[in-house]
Amino acid sequence: SRRAAEQHREEIEARGAAHELPAMYKLRTSPNRARVAQLQGGSADTEAAVKAALGWLATNQSPDGRWDASQLESGRENNALGQNRRGAGTEADTGVTGLALLAFLGSGHTHLRGDHQATVARGLEFLLRVQGVDGNLADKADVFAHMYCHGMAALALSEAYAMSGDQRLLAGVR
Repeated sequence: SRRAAEQHREEIEARGAAHELPAMYKLRTSPNRARVAQLQGGSADTEAAVKAALGWLATNQSPDGRWDASQLESGRENNALGQNRRGAGTEADTGVTGLALLAFLGSGHTHLRGDHQATVARGLEFLLRVQGVDGNLADKADVFAHMYCHGMAALALSEAYAMSGDQRLLAGVR
């Protein structure tokens, strides 16, 4: 029911609001983020580029929450340094989704805060939905992309949990 879903979201948001953000993530959500970026070598132009990139990522997310590697031209390089990669990467959706989510998280957006809450939420739900019973996040990735996909997806879930404190993510992180 719509009311139950809204109530569940309010409960999650309340838990997230009470969550103390770890020090290493605080600059991502700083009220003076533009100034912090400038002190670290950024500028209004770099912040505009990040905003544009996040907009592109949000636009290119699949309805099921993933970033579909095969639709984003992965697996086109068959030979790398003399190694036949056999189209590796075409099934790297969890890795690509993890990377996209890390971009949003790195800019301070979570499924509970920021302008891209719905995008981040869909991406996290996709990762949790495809996670194997043994915790594996590689999904359908082949031998060349298997561990990379698992790693990127695991990092994204871990950072989302650290930034939000949302207990629903904890089982996936563990």
